[in-house]
Amino acid sequence: MEKYPAFVIAPQCPEGKQWVEVPWSADSHTMPKEPSEPLRLSLELVAALQKEFSVDKSRILRNLTLRSSELAMAQMQQIAACNALHSAEARLCRWILQARDRIDGDVIAFTQDFLAQMLAVRRPTVTLIAQKLQNAGLIRYRRGRIAITDHEGLEKLACECVGEIRNKTRQIVSELG
Repeated sequence: MEKYPAFVIAPQCPEGKQWVEVPWSADSHTMPKEPSEPLRLSLELVAALQKEFSVDKSRILRNLTLRSSELAMAQMQQIAACNALHSAEARLCRWILQARDRIDGDVIAFTQDFLAQMLAVRRPTVTLIAQKLQNAGLIRYRRGRIAITDHEGLEKLACECVGEIRNKTRQIVSELG
């Protein structure tokens, strides 16, 4: 440890706080000029460690860039295969679940036009699928907002690509530590 000190930093955002204080479920938002308290404290910790110890910042940046590129490529490959092999309904469920994995809440701002483009289908197809999911009690859909009402039900209808992307993300994030 003396010759090659190593630090693993895994900050946890306290319950009820956000890394970035933005209402993510709003139609639009602007990024705050100042970091939230949890983010500021985490950044101060990293800065203090960098100041006290010799840290090869370019190695850290290279590793982050490489892992980020690897994850983006894996996601693109999985989604390309998904688009070729799975139904529009399964892909819509995947899109909803992936968005939910990345936001703080069960309300997602997606217009039917956006979803039609992402699924490579016509807008009326998205309307029919969204109505079917709503009638099944899985979502509530209204004017560009999807509220997830049955997470487990959506998971069952989604294709296995959701799990594959989650697993790959976990694998790459674990390699960062």
